[in-house]
Amino acid sequence: MNDDVRLARRGTPRSDPPGSWDEHANAPLPGLSDGIAQYQRLHVDPSQLVIALPWYGYRFTCANNSRGAFCEIQGDQVHGCPRSACPQISFGQIESLRTNRTAVGPVRWDNSTTSVFFDWFNGSGVRHQVWYDNAETLAIKCAWAGRARLRGVGSFLATMLECTGCGPSAMNGSSAAMWAAFDSFKP
Repeated sequence: MNDDVRLARRGTPRSDPPGSWDEHANAPLPGLSDGIAQYQRLHVDPSQLVIALPWYGYRFTCANNSRGAFCEIQGDQVHGCPRSACPQISFGQIESLRTNRTAVGPVRWDNSTTSVFFDWFNGSGVRHQVWYDNAETLAIKCAWAGRARLRGVGSFLATMLECTGCGPSAMNGSSAAMWAAFDSFKP
């Protein structure tokens, strides 16, 4: 992570003002842990559970234009995101966006979700934020799944690793690294 910036999210959750939300990862580690704990309360043994980790992210259009700040979304939306405002973006498209755009900020690390994100500005100067998992965050989540005694891990939408029309240099070995992240799972 040479050009990545580590960023600690606020330590204590706060209530967002009515009508605004901070956006975040699709598979935050605390959410995975909470989900497994809910199954355990239902007397489901973790060794019977498999989690699927996303090979895609979400692109949010931000109401605030401050580079590096968490993206705020305004309006009455489910989880702060109507599909039209924050469509899924494949990992291949994310890699292409990061390597083919000049208005992209550094990849930032969010400690509270164990996920990464970056900002980019479109031609009109509107800030967008992309939240996703990369090989490093997936490896951490796969290792956690092993320690949690889960049966296994997999990818959700493995086809989203590809980037049609991106050219061979867009992935820069990221494809192999994403697959290798599963090696961190030790049952």
